[in-house]
Amino acid sequence: MTDDYQFAGRLKWWNGNSYGFIKPDGGNNGDVFVHKSELPEGYTVRLGDRVTYRLASNTKHPNKMQAVDVRLTAAA
Repeated sequence: MTDDYQFAGRLKWWNGNSYGFIKPDGGNNGDVFVHKSELPEGYTVRLGDRVTYRLASNTKHPNKMQAVDVRLTAAA
């Protein structure tokens, strides 16, 4: 993990195709949306995987945030 990744959590839910949600560590602010385009190339989604990520405005819902530059830190 690099120091510029400010957030960490676990992959909580995946729709089986293109998007899901990360449960942030210590997160009382709710789950974070993640699109498959922000996952590492070739990554096979496994619920419970530990990830790090940055937050950015959601392209379809600018008033909401989404995970970007997601990196796997530990497999479930």
